[in-house]
Amino acid sequence: MQDKNVNGSMIHYAMEYGTWLGALLILKFLTVIVPGGFVTHFLFIAVMIAIPVVFFYLVRLYASKVPYSPYLFSQLWSFGILIALFGSMLSGIVEYACLQYVVPDFLPRMVASLKEALSALEVPQDGQRAQVLAGMKVYLANLEVPTAIEFVMQEIITCIFFGSLFSVLVSPIVATLKRKKELRDKNKIIEE
Repeated sequence: MQDKNVNGSMIHYAMEYGTWLGALLILKFLTVIVPGGFVTHFLFIAVMIAIPVVFFYLVRLYASKVPYSPYLFSQLWSFGILIALFGSMLSGIVEYACLQYVVPDFLPRMVASLKEALSALEVPQDGQRAQVLAGMKVYLANLEVPTAIEFVMQEIITCIFFGSLFSVLVSPIVATLKRKKELRDKNKIIEE
């Protein structure tokens, strides 16, 4: 992430940083579709932990490039949504290509394994749990396999939604850190 354009726009930084988030989302997707044992499960967990950490780092990196203002929270929140959008779009392209051309039987196998796992469950005779399991069995019996584009659109929307939620959590923390840093810098200047 070489900074050539220090005074770049929010969109410029969101596209650049969204590429890094998109790379993590692609890695997460690949750990799901690639069959494997312990290594892919470990990698999936590591990537799921890394995504929020990298998201926080990217928002903080952007905050270091803009001056503090009373509107910094909303600016950082918007930036978080944009990097989630650009990252999910990049990931969506790769997901679509994989699901449509490389592993076209992944979604039918996934739905079939869900149906098989649910049918293997013992349904209790009474109670709320029995009603929920019976409802899930009826739902899965009528479930059609989604197309690749339907799956990808769902992933993009989900990523943007959770990116927005995480951005709401991260933005006040980053804005507060930025404000404290600027106050410390101001105090150092006054002391000198």
